[in-house]
Amino acid sequence: METRKLIIYRPKAKEKYYDESNILIYNDNEMLGKLGQNDTLEIEVNAKKVQLYVKAPWVGSKLIDVKTDRNVKVEVYKNPKFAKSQAILIAPIPLLFVLFINTDTLWLRLPALIVLILIMAKIVHHYYFARNKVIQENIFEID
Repeated sequence: METRKLIIYRPKAKEKYYDESNILIYNDNEMLGKLGQNDTLEIEVNAKKVQLYVKAPWVGSKLIDVKTDRNVKVEVYKNPKFAKSQAILIAPIPLLFVLFINTDTLWLRLPALIVLILIMAKIVHHYYFARNKVIQENIFEID
């Protein structure tokens, strides 16, 4: 049986921001390796099809089906749309909470409560419902 090369690459140029966290690559619950930005992982495969699972801190990905009839290069990277939203979401929470607790004026308290609820809903959406959209992949056949 002929072995083929599976190259997994994490391009820094597509992530937009510097990130020291590693992306973990799994196949059949076996960790293949860790990828930092601009890291490459080369694997010899015998199977015709490989299912990869990519895990980053707090998020995961859907299963990535890779047909390995030929040598294949897979780019995996974090979606830049999710990169800076964490700080933007968390920063106003203390101010809004203090405003909500310390004010007796209803016209200030009600908007602060509504904004707090919206921010918490966005955080829940970001870390629970959209966590499988954070990791992006591109698959290329190479020779």
